[in-house]
Amino acid sequence: MLAPMSDPADPSSAPSAAPGDFLVTPCLIMTGQLAAAQTETEIVAALAPAAELLGLTRLTPLWADHDGLRPLHGGDSPDPAALGLAHAALIHGEEQRASGLAAWPLARTGPAQGVLLAEGLAGSGAGPGPLLEVLATHCAAALDRVARLDTLCRRDEQLRQLAEYSPVGLVIGWPDGRIEEVNGTYLALLGYTREQFLAGEVGWPGLHPAGTAQGEIHTAVTEALRDGQSGPHVSSALTRTGQPVPLSVTLRRLGTPEQPQIVAYVRGLQAQAAEPALPEPVTSPGDLVRQGQQELDVRAEALMNQHAELAVRTRALDAFALLSRDLVLETDRYALVRRAQEITLDLLPPGYAVYYEPEGQLWRLKSQVGELGHPDLQGVVDAGLPLDSAQNLNLPWRTGQPLYQDTYDTDTDQLGELVRHIGATASLPVMLDGRPVGVFAVALFGQRRWSVTDRTVMETATFNLGLALDRARAIGEVATRTAELERSNAELERFAYVASHDLQAPLRAMTSFADLLAHRYGKTLNERGQLYLQQISENGVHMKRLVDDLLSFSRLHTGRLDTEACDFGALFDQLRLRLHDEIVALGAQVTRGPLPVVPGLAAQLDQLLQNLVQNGLKYHREGVPPTVEVSARREGREWIFAVKDNGIGIEPQHFERIFVIFQRLHGREQYEGTGIGLAICQKIVEGHGGRLWVESAPGEGSTFLFTLPAQQ
Repeated sequence: MLAPMSDPADPSSAPSAAPGDFLVTPCLIMTGQLAAAQTETEIVAALAPAAELLGLTRLTPLWADHDGLRPLHGGDSPDPAALGLAHAALIHGEEQRASGLAAWPLARTGPAQGVLLAEGLAGSGAGPGPLLEVLATHCAAALDRVARLDTLCRRDEQLRQLAEYSPVGLVIGWPDGRIEEVNGTYLALLGYTREQFLAGEVGWPGLHPAGTAQGEIHTAVTEALRDGQSGPHVSSALTRTGQPVPLSVTLRRLGTPEQPQIVAYVRGLQAQAAEPALPEPVTSPGDLVRQGQQELDVRAEALMNQHAELAVRTRALDAFALLSRDLVLETDRYALVRRAQEITLDLLPPGYAVYYEPEGQLWRLKSQVGELGHPDLQGVVDAGLPLDSAQNLNLPWRTGQPLYQDTYDTDTDQLGELVRHIGATASLPVMLDGRPVGVFAVALFGQRRWSVTDRTVMETATFNLGLALDRARAIGEVATRTAELERSNAELERFAYVASHDLQAPLRAMTSFADLLAHRYGKTLNERGQLYLQQISENGVHMKRLVDDLLSFSRLHTGRLDTEACDFGALFDQLRLRLHDEIVALGAQVTRGPLPVVPGLAAQLDQLLQNLVQNGLKYHREGVPPTVEVSARREGREWIFAVKDNGIGIEPQHFERIFVIFQRLHGREQYEGTGIGLAICQKIVEGHGGRLWVESAPGEGSTFLFTLPAQQ
């Protein structure tokens, strides 16, 4: 993209906002929103501004399922040609392009999960391709994350329903008697509502009759906090109507040592007594409990594990949603690392998190959260760890796989007494483009059996971190390209200055002297001399027209337009008046149908219309009066304009060449011109967010079509 040229003599023509003002910030916002997206709707919303920003007709993320490709969140399906290109990208796993179309497979790892389809690409150059590739990469990661979250949420809902409809009553509470959660079986057993428990109206002390029952419950809770479990115990509780109900209660400790909770597995003994007689006679409630104890223990253990897993996963989901939001607008790589460390430590027992990158022969500490736990260890770590001794870092770096130690082996890193206080470690490589860039490590002060949930927490944190680092790098690359464009624009501005002053002045002098020679000495020159003088004058005029057209091309604005409502019908009528003499001389017919009002810059749209109409008048067939017809039709959120002539036509292989600056299909002896007019048209259309193309056949005339956004 090129910024508008400025005339040094005219301060009002200073360039508008540089490309960096409208590329880097939108790119940052879109990729950040994709990094935070957790639903299909949020992915679609994040990509919504991209089409208008990049001058596309449409940018559609497509999801691959058993029925083929479908637009995310119920959008409109692309036309068959575009859908065919998208299927090709999905099957071949690589970018596919066709006329005005491009498709990128959305694959983070493994087979593609979908396709990002761009419609309305203008021209044959790279255009917005690099930015679209960045968006495709982040869209693939977002789709992968949405799929993972969807699977995790479904599993969590299954666990919740399993607990809710368990035949055993479940109660989760605090040692002081407050109740945090109950299931439906427990509510049915005692007759209370869930709201009464959650509001604190009912607690363990109030459920049990004063005296022996309360003392037994207090003793059982103390035992469970100390030993991890207690029971089964035969006790009783009061229903909502005040009636005592005999119960079998087993208690288990839940949560962390710092914030322990108690989960109670409760079965009503009256219900059991009403069941068919047992093979052995039941002489007491205690006998009944003992006979069913094995089944109860198995179910209690499974439910306890499921509850613990559900609680951890819920916290992890909340934490990663927070992490995604925090990483949205951050581009400093070590600030990104630190935020991931903070979130991870919040989900784990006491310890610290460190992040290393290799430099020379040392592992250098780049980010740390938490105290290391030994006064001398910090100095050693700050100085750098030798590459050949820190195996806790070397192995993940070399293999690309996490390394978990439930019980930390102090010989791993050869730090001896400095690390005796560490109980468990986890070291994970941070990957960028399939290669490690650093190692993310967590050390806990107590031993820990790294569960599936723990590993999911760690690996999701590093995965999100890798995405954020990739986004930060991509934004940096966009900023670099923007700076290069700004330098190119500055050079083009300098060229415009030279062209307007240093080139035009000699041209004016040359044509003036040629006219003076013709006026004073033309009659004294022979026929050959007069021909030479005429060629000098004509070439000077052509050179001036070429410089003027080049200046017009370079000064076209391609950034954000301060648009106004432009009446295309009025523009056409004014143009036909200006071209009246030329139209009459050629015996031409220049007509129009109904034309709309569109947002744009009137001066540029007038130039666009004039260039296309004059193009139709110029390239007419010998002996055939030229006709030019301008029409428009509405399609969705854009207008499609057509400028149709009955001229000489164009071979299909030249359809793209004619829009390249200085490219001509005919010599000046056949058709006068500079080879810049259609390039100017294309730049005007693209600057207004549209696209320009031609449909033609030799001897059958040409139709130039272009799109412009409709008035909103």
